[in-house]
Amino acid sequence: MNDQEFFTTFRFIQIHIHQHHHTDNSHGAPTHFIGILKSGHGLLVSDITRIEVKAGDIFYIPKGCRYHSYWRGEDCVFQSLGFAYLPRDRKCPYALQVLHPDTQAAALFSQLTDTDTVSAYTVGLLYTALGLTLPTMAVDHPQTYHPIPYTAMQYMTEHLTASMSEVADACGISESALYQIFRRALGKTPNAARQELCCRRAIDLLQTTDLSIEAISEQLGFSSASYFRKVFGMVTGQTPRDFRKRSIM
Repeated sequence: MNDQEFFTTFRFIQIHIHQHHHTDNSHGAPTHFIGILKSGHGLLVSDITRIEVKAGDIFYIPKGCRYHSYWRGEDCVFQSLGFAYLPRDRKCPYALQVLHPDTQAAALFSQLTDTDTVSAYTVGLLYTALGLTLPTMAVDHPQTYHPIPYTAMQYMTEHLTASMSEVADACGISESALYQIFRRALGKTPNAARQELCCRRAIDLLQTTDLSIEAISEQLGFSSASYFRKVFGMVTGQTPRDFRKRSIM
């Protein structure tokens, strides 16, 4: 790799969002990202992790992470520091997380808050700050990558209204085993994972159709529209009606 190729693996930009916004990153993050939230609020939901970020927080998104992000606030602003290579000596990848840098690392990150310049100096700042922070960062446990949850979620994505016994059958295990594996590997139940998948589908329907909230709730297999509103609010921080209204503003 020559010098020019090396520097093109970095992208430092400041992002402004002037209304409630949802981004679908289910294809996977193209690089590693450090985000520095200057104002507003954010919610990042991956297949295995859910983090909330507020003004002043510094967060990390691992390369390849599949996630959805939801941003709230009249003027949501964050610095995005993208980089392709993350030096590490651990076998397990680092998790999607809010970082807790010490005073020295925080001061280095703050120098990158408003820059879009990729240079030896700014790249050096980034990697020095990372070097100080990596020892405190959480890693994904190997059990996170148990194949059963991913098989189950793929099936649920294609069959959102399937019963848990049907999901378990598709994975070749009992329903009780399915719940045990999900709790151990992902820290949540398969039903909670399905609710998140349903909300992702609901977002698509709210943005691309004129279906009523009641019709969307019924299509996604919720027991009632009020329960759908409750679950949607827990996942996205918004009501379905508010989300639709803001998405077309």
